Amino acid sequence: MKTLFLIRHAEAQDLFGLPDSFRGLTKRGNAQANEIGTLYPSLPPYWIVSPAVRTYATAHILAAHQKQAPQIHLLPDLYMSNCNTYLDCLFTLPNEVDSAVLVGHNPSISELHYVLTKESLVFKKGCLTEIQFNSTDWVSLAQCMGNRISLKVPTV
Repeated sequence: MKTLFLIRHAEAQDLFGLPDSFRGLTKRGNAQANEIGTLYPSLPPYWIVSPAVRTYATAHILAAHQKQAPQIHLLPDLYMSNCNTYLDCLFTLPNEVDSAVLVGHNPSISELHYVLTKESLVFKKGCLTEIQFNSTDWVSLAQCMGNRISLKVPTV
């Protein structure tokens, strides 16, 4: 069985005139990430994260709450990409990894959730969902229906 935690980055700053990838978290975004980190202190240790500042900052805050320090793998393909690219990134996960965390962006993360569960869900900023699959490898995720186990939207 495989388990995937999908997390949309927390609220980001508006940086007019600077590249989008430089956008850090707002005060509220920091609070959102801290709230999720407090609620989920035992996320799996294998994380794939977009290298944009806002996603890395979200992951960094979440990581500070973990009982076990995660291995964070920054994947440039997750930035400014689509659902198919997100799927391709999941397909490359090592099969010995049974659970993983993906921190990314909308609309790709909402689309990925739909592809994996056939359930429409618009990810709010900082949202986390847990999906379980009756699968022994990551490559077959698209062929099996995932089951959403939990959903947490920050209250701040």
